[in-house]
Amino acid sequence: MASHRPLIFPLIIICFLTVTFFYLEYNSLEDNSNALTSKKEPILFSSSDANNASQLNSTTFKKVSKQTPKKSTSRPKQYGPIPFREKMECDGYHEKKGISFQQLWNWPPVRVFIGIWTVADRFEIRNLIRTLNFKQKQSLILDKVDFKFILGIPPPDDYTPELKSLLTIENNTYGDLIMLDIEENMNNGKAYFYWKWVAGYTDTQYNYVVKADDDAFVHFQNLALNLRPLPREHLYYGLESPDHFIFGELEVLSVDHARMIASSPYNQTEWNGNEDRFLGYWLMNHANSTLIRIPENCLIFNDPRIKRRFCWRPWASPNSIVIHRLKEIPAWKSVIDLYFPD
Repeated sequence: MASHRPLIFPLIIICFLTVTFFYLEYNSLEDNSNALTSKKEPILFSSSDANNASQLNSTTFKKVSKQTPKKSTSRPKQYGPIPFREKMECDGYHEKKGISFQQLWNWPPVRVFIGIWTVADRFEIRNLIRTLNFKQKQSLILDKVDFKFILGIPPPDDYTPELKSLLTIENNTYGDLIMLDIEENMNNGKAYFYWKWVAGYTDTQYNYVVKADDDAFVHFQNLALNLRPLPREHLYYGLESPDHFIFGELEVLSVDHARMIASSPYNQTEWNGNEDRFLGYWLMNHANSTLIRIPENCLIFNDPRIKRRFCWRPWASPNSIVIHRLKEIPAWKSVIDLYFPD
């Protein structure tokens, strides 16, 4: 037993040194870790600082990656196809009266003018709508549907020489811009000045005058067919609200109503408010005894891809009149695929 005792002391020394080494190494790592985690949160860099970002240590990158990015509230740039079936899930006004879509061809054709409300800088949307509407005009059968774009005067700060030049070139090229004698607005008198202008412009060459939005696809032939059986006078037609006015994506008046508005002086209190609602109020106040209000609450609707209860239908059909809330160019692609397959 005594012969083995000398081996015990070296082993004890080795163990002691090993423990000491690991103890010192552990403390060193812990100190470094505390030094890193005690640093302030990193500053997020702009793109101009991208070259410097590579010099940050890995701990900084981990902290950045844990930050939750804000969700985008903008409308998506990509749109799927609009749901489409041969028949709407509802019945249109004439179907409820026992008149099929095919039977609408039996009535005499109509002449319709559409004023498409827009603002000065929406060049791309106008070019798209113009192209589609020219195609529609060429394919009309007997009916006549014309259109122009309706603008107010841009605010002074926006109406730069460049914008004025671009609008002049556009109108010289296509001849379809109408700038009303009022500063651009939606709900502060533009409606009165539009209906007054359109009464003088259309005179007797049209049966109906229409206000539409530039985020609405209007199917010319379907609109004309649905107007064929309707009265040529005293008409107020479109998607009816619960308050019995016609929503602004498509407001149809017989020409006599536009002339009535034009013959009345401008009263700001009667036109200073939601343009569609206040048009309804004006007609009910001034033409209620003869007003013929006809609702089309099936074939005029918002984009089915935007699932909102307001004016929504789950799909479109070949008989649809208006698809509304096409706010961006990509949103129109499905409309083109459905109604302009060539």
